[in-house]
Amino acid sequence: MEDIAKLRNRRLPVESKTNQPVDHVTTKTSDSTDIGWLPVNSNHDNSDECSGEVMGSLQDNTLNKADNYGNRRGYYDDIILWSWYGIKLRYQQLLYPITVQLDVVWILVMVIGFVSRFWRLEEPHCVIFDEVHFGKFASHYLKGTTFFDVHPPLGKLIFALIGYLHGYQGDFSFETIGLEYPRTVPYVYMRGVSALSGFLLIPCVYQIIIELGFKSSTATIAALLVICDNGLVIQSRVIMLDSLVILLTAFSLLAFLKFVHLGRRYSWSYKWGFWLACTGVSLGALIGVKYTGLLGMTLVGLLTIADLWQLLGDKLIPLVELLLHLLVRLLVLLGLPFLMNLFFFFLHFMFTSTYSSALLTAVADPQAKLALNDNSTMMRYGSTFMLYNKDNNCWLHSHGYQYPLKYPDGRGSSYQQQVTCYDYHDENNYWTIRKPGSPNDVKLGSYRGPIRNNDIVEFVHVETQKLLNSHDVAGPITPQNQEVAGYINHSAKFVPYLHWKMEVLGSMGEYPIYWSNDEVVLRITHIQSSQALSATGERLPEWAFGQIEVTTNRVTEGGHTKWKIENLSVPHIDGLAEDDISDGGSLHPAPPPVMENVEYIEQDSLIRRVMSFFESYADLQARMFNAHGSLSEHTFSSRPLEWVWLTKTLPYWLDDHSNAQVTLVGNPMLWWLANYVMITYPIIMSLYVVRRQRLIFDLPQGEWQQWWVGSAVLLAGWLLHLVPYMSVSRVLFLHHYLPAVPFLCMFLAVMLEHFTYYCTYPRSALLLVAMVFMSLSVG
Repeated sequence: MEDIAKLRNRRLPVESKTNQPVDHVTTKTSDSTDIGWLPVNSNHDNSDECSGEVMGSLQDNTLNKADNYGNRRGYYDDIILWSWYGIKLRYQQLLYPITVQLDVVWILVMVIGFVSRFWRLEEPHCVIFDEVHFGKFASHYLKGTTFFDVHPPLGKLIFALIGYLHGYQGDFSFETIGLEYPRTVPYVYMRGVSALSGFLLIPCVYQIIIELGFKSSTATIAALLVICDNGLVIQSRVIMLDSLVILLTAFSLLAFLKFVHLGRRYSWSYKWGFWLACTGVSLGALIGVKYTGLLGMTLVGLLTIADLWQLLGDKLIPLVELLLHLLVRLLVLLGLPFLMNLFFFFLHFMFTSTYSSALLTAVADPQAKLALNDNSTMMRYGSTFMLYNKDNNCWLHSHGYQYPLKYPDGRGSSYQQQVTCYDYHDENNYWTIRKPGSPNDVKLGSYRGPIRNNDIVEFVHVETQKLLNSHDVAGPITPQNQEVAGYINHSAKFVPYLHWKMEVLGSMGEYPIYWSNDEVVLRITHIQSSQALSATGERLPEWAFGQIEVTTNRVTEGGHTKWKIENLSVPHIDGLAEDDISDGGSLHPAPPPVMENVEYIEQDSLIRRVMSFFESYADLQARMFNAHGSLSEHTFSSRPLEWVWLTKTLPYWLDDHSNAQVTLVGNPMLWWLANYVMITYPIIMSLYVVRRQRLIFDLPQGEWQQWWVGSAVLLAGWLLHLVPYMSVSRVLFLHHYLPAVPFLCMFLAVMLEHFTYYCTYPRSALLLVAMVFMSLSVG
């Protein structure tokens, strides 16, 4: 009993102006506002004692209050043991042993968010949109087979790990949209990765608003807007990478804001280092999922520059410490993500190699084997052959008919000889290859030198003697591509339109091209336009006898641009002297060398040279970069301005029997309202700047700094995830815009808080009405 009496009489001293606060007492100090360019939470939310608390932030903006049991004489006996997002564990000495306070509104918001992401996640029970790709990639990892994708491996490795943990062995093909899932595929758990990402985005958005210094009610509104956006909900219920990208973008920003919030006062502390490391790890994971994460990385980079600029203006910080600040940020925010990227690709190579040297991947070079094959033939100028397109099962063809002078839609053609892709063997499928030059040069027809990889050549149609050419005329069916035609023009100005580059896919040098049993696959690129010869798969009208359209396509990757050489006939060179080679070459050049001290492996009937990890990494990055424009035109592709105003949706799945469907579409009311608010923002900001210049201060300095800094950060996040796409020529879809949507929601919530703030100040009501009127007029 004496011990209890002593505890009852024990008092905790109140913080004085000259003393530091007691560590275990929740207090509010003036020092916490010294954090550089980022404002802390404003104090105009004191009326809300429950939802106004900032849980999990760097400081608690709610002062401890004396309880009703005698603690009114300058003493605290209320100790916060633990708090997290509205759930507070409080110890009151002996009066109430443990008290739990719940923020019911916030808990309700989280419950709604969880239900919206996970409820009936198993529906539909079939493959949806790009689950065709990412589910298939996960299967490749589990089977250990090699594949190529334009995105980094982390997200696909996560899907594969979830499948592995639930007994999936990669035996499902994910072949087509609408294909029913068998019971052996844990597709619900794989979709759960996206659903969990979508759910965790909600508290991240909440905390970002808090870290920017706004009210908890504003943060709750922003979280509700994220919950209510259709696009974010749909994307969090499919096996795709976008939900991971959105979450990691938000968490990277949140971690960096927490790091900056610590300010100079806590520099070099464990907490300071922890949040900086969290930012670096999150950025590494972000670019490990998709390289579009570089946009989020750019946002953090701009904020880092702003942070360093503030440190540079502090004369109390020595130059050496400034350099250390710069070095640490470079190492953690750039070096760490790069090392993580290397590690993710190391895992990719390890899990996709089917031969013994698993960690050292190989690049196929078919010419290395064909050159050593006694049955192979060296291709020479003057050779005759057919070009077969496997994707469309047809042969490059021409005949003595011209394109119509005008198409039904009013567009004009070149009125030159038609070039098509024909489904059957025909005499009009044969072409001869010759060395480029002036059409009047009679020596070109007799040149018999070897054709080398990446040579510039001309193709002559055997039956009509017309030269294959392309020019700046729209294709007959696909006007975004260039027309391909047959023509002869002896003008020197026409010569560049006749030139094509022959590239042997997989070959690594400019060696002679060897051919055997249709094994040589080419990409034929038009020199003047840098577009690839392509069979589009579209059937031409009756004037072309229903044959398949051939154009040049700026999308150079893909099966539609791959051509196989068939029925090769090489001209005889008996009696032809070496001196007859006009370029000083040899009739019998050396084949591609087999390098000494380099390991070669035979796989898939090809010779593969084993490369080091860094060679493989650099090679794959180059291939990914070049292939980012490899998507062909798509019916449901869209452009950035169409995203903003939601004028085009993206169907993910349609049931042929019940007409049930899944369509990616945003919340129109939210997006359109946010767009109009975006339009009003520069008007409002301009009015404020002009009035402050005239010494008319509508907002206190703290309120002003908080508002413009917070809104500028969110606006920058939205613009960075929208504007770069406007200069991208590759095919784009609505889901590319989704990483910008959380910034849109947060910006709208912040602006709503700003407008409601004015309602408490009648003197500013007239200015508010004027701003709204001008904004609506512009909108």
